[in-house]
Formats: sequence, structure tokens, C-alpha cells
Amino acid sequence: MPPIWDPKLVIQYLMHNIPDVTNLYQVLRRTAILLLLSSGRRVHDLTLLSIEDGRYIDQELSKERRQENNLVELFITARGVPKAASRTVIGGWIKSVLREAGVEAPPGSVRSAVASRNWLENFSVEKILETGNWKQVHTFQKYYMKVISNQSEENCNVSLSNYFNSIR
Repeated sequence: MPPIWDPKLVIQYLMHNIPDVTNLYQVLRRTAILLLLSSGRRVHDLTLLSIEDGRYIDQELSKERRQENNLVELFITARGVPKAASRTVIGGWIKSVLREAGVEAPPGSVRSAVASRNWLENFSVEKILETGNWKQVHTFQKYYMKVISNQSEENCNVSLSNYFNSIR
């Protein structure tokens, strides 16, 4: 099985590159990559996230775009006609962040990278399965547990998965 990139590279990039919080595009893609790095889920899973009245603080950044079409999805398009962001749109955001961080990999590779990093950081198999939403350990071992190439040497020992709790 080919090696996978180290999520620490992207985390370090994010730590040193603060987005313009008044730019909807930058905020959306930053949120998307952070959710994937913490959850190890599929890009498609981000399209399933929605917001409820009173549980989401929108400081005017996307309020007008959301109200135009009564959008409740967490991720919406940042330009053009306001609509729910598709897997392809979100994948483009992820790919651009990876590229800026020096990682040439498809958006779907985040899942393997996070699971492999969590394994190296001694997460229990149960925690890795729960975080990645897998039922069988053999699925993780066969398809997602990979050797990490070009491991980051910077001392960044905190997996974002420590801050993720799945809900069922």
C-alpha cells in the first residue's frame, strides 16, 4: 500500500496562515478542512451538516446568502447563486488548502491521513473506528492504515481528533 501524507503538515500550515474572517470563501474552506482533520470523515459527510436557528451564530458573513434561498446547510457556495455546497465544491476547497500546505493529494486522502496519524499517536482502535465511522477493524487495517511519508519534524503532537466526538 502506498504511503500517505502527514496531517501535521496541514495543521502547521493552518497555524501559520490565518484566514481573512470577513471572506466567506476563506472561512468556509478553513472550516471544512478543520472538520475533516478532526473527524477523519469523508468529504461527502460535510454536505450532510446543517444548522438550526439559535445554534449557529452568523455574524453577517453568510446571513444574506442563506436567507435568499432559506438555506440550512452548514456549507453553502461562496459565489454565484446561493445554494448548498456540493461534494465537488467542498472537495475543491480541500484540494486548494492541501496544495497551499505543500501536499499534492486528492481531498479524499484526508480520511486515510487522519486515521494513519491517529494510529501513530496511539489512539485506540475503538477510537479510530468511532472517529472514522467504521464498524469493522479490518476495513481500517486494509484500506486506511498506511505508512506516513515525509513526517513533519515540528513538535505538533496534538491530533485534532482529540477534539472530535461523533454523535449517532
